[in-house]
Amino acid sequence: MSEILVNTIKKADGTGSITVPAETGTVLTSASDYLSSTDNIGVQATKSTPAFYAYKDGSSQSVSSSTWTTVQMNQEQLDTDNFYNTSNYQFSPTIAGWYFLTGTITFEGSGGSEIYTAFYKNNSTHIKYTQIESSGSDRLQVSDLVYFNGTGDYVVLQGWTNASSSPTFAASTVNSTMLGYLVRAT
Repeated sequence: MSEILVNTIKKADGTGSITVPAETGTVLTSASDYLSSTDNIGVQATKSTPAFYAYKDGSSQSVSSSTWTTVQMNQEQLDTDNFYNTSNYQFSPTIAGWYFLTGTITFEGSGGSEIYTAFYKNNSTHIKYTQIESSGSDRLQVSDLVYFNGTGDYVVLQGWTNASSSPTFAASTVNSTMLGYLVRAT
């Protein structure tokens, strides 16, 4: 095995340099998932993979029967890059790429026969939905791999029920939730 022993690497024209730290570790390049400090080249900070976990908190959300309704997930347990908005309930990442999303809605009510859970993208398309026949309260989950362009694409979680008696979306950290994370940047 061969070794190259250096303290500093410079470009051929003598400009720019990489100082090799005394500690063992990994040499990072500009293509690495790390941020380097411009003030101190010896300092490195890891760049997190964008991820979020939002949920409906407080009281249950009343919904109209047979109407697609956005779940008002107004709390977060995690939002590494501030891509989830608790005011408009949208996940809108500014890093283009493929994101894995999962949404869960706990429906409450009676007198109906169907419930749906769906991701609604850019206020125009239900991109993925699940449906079950249900005559009362039930929990339904949807998951999908979704592409975001990083410049305006967003997704909300919506539910639909034809329950005729007091339909609601239940609230808590486990009843009505949405989470996601970057799988691959483009």
